[in-house]
Amino acid sequence: MEELSPDENQKVSETMGRKWANIVEKKTKLDANNSKIYAKFGIEIYVAAKQGEPDPHSNQKLKFVIDRAKTYNVPRHIIERAIEKKLKRWRRWRLPRTPLRRFRTKTAL
Repeated sequence: MEELSPDENQKVSETMGRKWANIVEKKTKLDANNSKIYAKFGIEIYVAAKQGEPDPHSNQKLKFVIDRAKTYNVPRHIIERAIEKKLKRWRRWRLPRTPLRRFRTKTAL
């Protein structure tokens, strides 16, 4: 096998670098577009869960938004995170609140 001269070796590495840069550029654009879509659906799912029950079987609007998100291939963990966000706030609101105790310190008069 012939060895490449330094000039030829540099040309090969430059073309491979450009090819890699093109791949990275395409992937970056695709990832940016996907993250916008995922963020929008995360907000829509949270709002739909907030307006009704956080269960898709009893909340038709939530079920519709989840079905639409699935057509856009939104990952399951994003859908679950949006519903879980609502559930945490819902549970916090449902828990009985205990009154805050304020301790007075004895002050000298």
